Amino acid sequence: MKAYISLIAPVLAALSAAAVLPACQDDIDEPAFLDEVPVATLKPNATILEVKEKFWQDVTPYCSAIGTKDNGEHYIVKGRVISSDYSGNIFKSFYIQDETAALPISVSQYNLYLEYRVGQEVVIDLTGLYMGRYSGLEQLGYPQWKASADAYEPTFMQPAFLSGHIQRNGYPEPEKVDTLLIRDLSKLPTNATDGAYMRKWQGQIVRINNVKFNPQDGLDVLGIYQENVNQQIADANNNTLTVRTSGYSNFWNHKLPEGFGDVVGILGYYYDSSAPTDSWQLTLIDEYGLMNFGNPTMPEGTKDRPWSVATAVQMENLGENETGWVQGYIVGTIASEVENITSANDIEWGANATLAASVVIGQTRDTRDLNQCLVISLPQNSAIRDQVALLNHPENLGKKLTLLGRLQKYMGTYGVVDNAGTADTFVLEQ
Repeated sequence: MKAYISLIAPVLAALSAAAVLPACQDDIDEPAFLDEVPVATLKPNATILEVKEKFWQDVTPYCSAIGTKDNGEHYIVKGRVISSDYSGNIFKSFYIQDETAALPISVSQYNLYLEYRVGQEVVIDLTGLYMGRYSGLEQLGYPQWKASADAYEPTFMQPAFLSGHIQRNGYPEPEKVDTLLIRDLSKLPTNATDGAYMRKWQGQIVRINNVKFNPQDGLDVLGIYQENVNQQIADANNNTLTVRTSGYSNFWNHKLPEGFGDVVGILGYYYDSSAPTDSWQLTLIDEYGLMNFGNPTMPEGTKDRPWSVATAVQMENLGENETGWVQGYIVGTIASEVENITSANDIEWGANATLAASVVIGQTRDTRDLNQCLVISLPQNSAIRDQVALLNHPENLGKKLTLLGRLQKYMGTYGVVDNAGTADTFVLEQ
């Protein structure tokens, strides 16, 4: 999804622009860091998700040192900064993200945004640092003994400790931050040991569309001065998520927006044994994460706003096997005698179909990449087979097909299943 650009982004852009503009006066010495683009010398050899999986423990809390790989190499990851403490709502922490997951980093330092700006790519040598879970949230930090748990938990590491392990790479590019869309609040798992989902989603910058605030205890503002306050957002099906606001932020006294709108923030986690089903939390980066109230972005997957093929593929990769409407262009059919699709050779691209039992739709009319296609089974003796199958209707090649079904892998590749085949479950471009 397009990056979330807040009030901080123009400030960052101005700072970045200033860094590359020549001096207007020859007698003013420019700071050394402005003379050259920072280039990391560390070479990444692992993804964030790989590291989180390697050092994950189902217990909480814990905090342990990150060692070396079996071959003696250090664990080195790269990521892009997705958070900012400029507004005061994020405390002594920043978050990085790569294409696989996100990683919270706890540092005993204020104004981290001046050093780790939104969109800044960093490379981190993790070996010698510490990783653990604080109330369920996996993060980098420094071990601190928690007597009540008889275990260590991660707390804030000293800046100098981190600085020996981290390098910047290039100037900040906030437009490259990937804001993930949460389509259904009910899919956030309430099981505190659902490690796979938590490792993927903890610490991510996310967007949730078409939600409203349910004021807590009659409080009509986001927070209370010098206190942390939890408010609740609810989707159209009344699934809820906690929005946490610090009383030290610069927007704690802002009134709750009315009606439905869209919310962007960092998806955190705080496990409380007294409320184990309410562990997920959203932390706003700033007040500009509250958007479009009164004119919310309506969810995709409806007949009027179907998922694209690209969106459906992304959802299947995330394990989101939702039921809804999807739209693409007819590009082919499963080849004869194929039982498991492993390559593009298993598809009969074009209108010369051998069988009528399936159809393949692509992101565009010219798509020939399985990673941008969905395979659809056409039920026997159904309206969709009679009207759509290329065997009987080669003229359908390239036509837009919109259909209702469940997103799920089919025959080893991306697909749509459970379409009833009735006339009211598909629309073929005329």
